[in-house]
Amino acid sequence: MKSDLSDPAVLALVQEELTDLLPATIIRAETALSRYPIHNLTKTEKIAIHIRQKGEVGETEIYWNVSPSREYGEPRQLAYKLDTLVINRRIDEAGRPIPKLIRMGSLRDICKELGLTPSGDNFSGIRTALLQNASAFITARLMYRGTDRLTRKFEAAFSRYSVVFTGEELPDGSKADAVYIFLNEHYWKLLNKAQFRPLDYDYQKNLKPAAHRFYELLSYAIFGALSKKRGEARLVYSDYCLRAPQERYLDRAQVQKQMYKIHKPHLDSQYLADIRYEKSLDADGQPDWEIYYTPGPRAKAQYAAFSGRQVSETQAVPPPAEDSVQKTECRPELEGLMARGVSEAQARKLLAAAGADQPVLAQLEWGDHLIRQSPRGSFRNPPGFYIHLVRENVLPPENFLQARSNGRPREDQERNYWKQRELELAYEDYKRAEANRYIREEMAPEQFPAAVAQKKKELAKSYKNVLPQFLDEIAEQMVRLEVAQRIEVLGFEEFCRRQA
Repeated sequence: MKSDLSDPAVLALVQEELTDLLPATIIRAETALSRYPIHNLTKTEKIAIHIRQKGEVGETEIYWNVSPSREYGEPRQLAYKLDTLVINRRIDEAGRPIPKLIRMGSLRDICKELGLTPSGDNFSGIRTALLQNASAFITARLMYRGTDRLTRKFEAAFSRYSVVFTGEELPDGSKADAVYIFLNEHYWKLLNKAQFRPLDYDYQKNLKPAAHRFYELLSYAIFGALSKKRGEARLVYSDYCLRAPQERYLDRAQVQKQMYKIHKPHLDSQYLADIRYEKSLDADGQPDWEIYYTPGPRAKAQYAAFSGRQVSETQAVPPPAEDSVQKTECRPELEGLMARGVSEAQARKLLAAAGADQPVLAQLEWGDHLIRQSPRGSFRNPPGFYIHLVRENVLPPENFLQARSNGRPREDQERNYWKQRELELAYEDYKRAEANRYIREEMAPEQFPAAVAQKKKELAKSYKNVLPQFLDEIAEQMVRLEVAQRIEVLGFEEFCRRQA
């Protein structure tokens, strides 16, 4: 039953809950460059940060390229935390106009601010991360809105700031008593003209880097949706992958598995209330998804604090009912449905209607088994098939349940599903690697480029509006796929045996 917000007692409870979710510390970050990635948030993988988007007339509207230092390496997770939690905070506290020279504090101070134990290793890590940030060279061409609400063009090749460590010489010739940054000219001018937006400092401080970056990007859309009284905020998956940055997948199950880990802390914290996916195609005709986010109580509380507006009846959200709390406890079943392409909202509805003793995980595994045993392409809508099995409570055969059981807990069974999926992905990687090896070692040097050129000619006849550089990429991928299909590789079962 929906709570009556006209009841003063109910409204008081709602206001009390939202007050608990209000940000204790607000930090304001610039809106011009923060939409574009600088940091590689993976721990070991290499990611090329390069964005190029064309306008309707074919000219480049947005260009963004980050070249890390060869000596200091890519700015990664620690460098990202330094930028967003320490440096952005110092810039915000510096007032306007922003000075060029800004004091950070000692390495010990920075350690404590980041929640790290002051130690030689952590001091060294922070020092390196500062140098990674300072030496990351950016080439940019983009538009942004200034404090005067005029749209401005920014075009420059630059690094954002220089670092002066304790004891080194400051620009005025004196010795630094702490760590300082010196804002470089292009960045300093932009900061003094750009708009700044509020973020919940304590909230983002407690997030892991990928979830932190998601919050940083989604907060634009959430704030806009709430200010315009829209029920949902929207992100396009492919665009988010560019700006996060993160690997982009074309398979829905992989997309939802990837995004589930990023969404989870924001669902748990009540920043988000619901998420749904709508399939679409990108400009090249490849699978893409529009992701819609329903703001939760925390997002609404942040909006109330940031905008200075009181929480109205349309903004207030009653505390979650007991049955919704019970639904969130079905973690293995919920994760299993979402990993197989079912939207979270639909998955929650299915689980709410399912009986307490319904073997949902067994039904999902039975669905996996049927799909694997069927000819490729037989199941055109696998998520719909899983929904049917759960909604209609289709029970697997007894021999399947017995073979599946063996006394293992359901969580183990779900882990086995992920193990199988990881093996399948590893097998695809193996086949790609074998194809690349064959191209490199077995084909004549001119053979592969000639095959790509021929494939590009064939594609150009069908895709007349696709830009040439995209045709190059598509042609190369198709030729590599054709090579992978005709060379001899291990079968999947033999590959799994060797992996074991």
